[in-house]
Amino acid sequence: MRKPRRLGDAPDESAWRKQKFAATCRWVDAVAAGNDVLAAVAGGSAKEVAVLPTSIDTASYIPTTAGPADPPTIAWIGSPENLIYLDMIRPALARLTQRHPTLKLRVICSAFPDWSDVTVERVPWSSATEAQSLAGAHIGVMPLTDDAWSRGKCAFKLLQYMAAALPCVASPVGANTEAVMDGINGFHATDADGWERSLERLLASPDLRAGFGARGRLHVEERYSLRNYRANYLKLLARIAT
Repeated sequence: MRKPRRLGDAPDESAWRKQKFAATCRWVDAVAAGNDVLAAVAGGSAKEVAVLPTSIDTASYIPTTAGPADPPTIAWIGSPENLIYLDMIRPALARLTQRHPTLKLRVICSAFPDWSDVTVERVPWSSATEAQSLAGAHIGVMPLTDDAWSRGKCAFKLLQYMAAALPCVASPVGANTEAVMDGINGFHATDADGWERSLERLLASPDLRAGFGARGRLHVEERYSLRNYRANYLKLLARIAT
């Protein structure tokens, strides 16, 4: 499966690539998959499949230092080819900007959208500064289209936001639904109106942001920490080695 070229396009499927993938799964003793969607695909050919969710080193991230007096800042972190997903929430952000003139969309990347109706703060990505860049934000976002490509993604940017104790708003697609629990550590949003409502609620309530952020940090430590990943991976290796 290859990523769609444009929003709304179908992912590029190839029978030849599928055959290669299935053959690889048949040859190995076990497949470690990052989420249930990937595990289901591998399960058609593999002898054994273990779901080991993508992990993150929470110790490398700083809980958010952004306060109520700071300009409201919504963060997105990712690679240039995924900037296209931000177009999905541009109308919501534009309407929010009209009500909150100091609102900023902090894009942590090596390329940036050029929008006239939303203030985009351009923060060049660096492994040395990404944690600090997230710590200066109030909210993290992960919009996605609902297609076979996106359902296979492992929601890593949501893990980064939660490690930084940021409340999240995410499209309820694939692993996003496991990382963000709606109404507990963030919100799910399916359309522009839903994005606007969810972001407005978080912008209006520092207490809601703090509660969601704390529960998100706890969730990522309990389910996605490197410690848990290491233990589960060692169990898998020990089982297939006997």
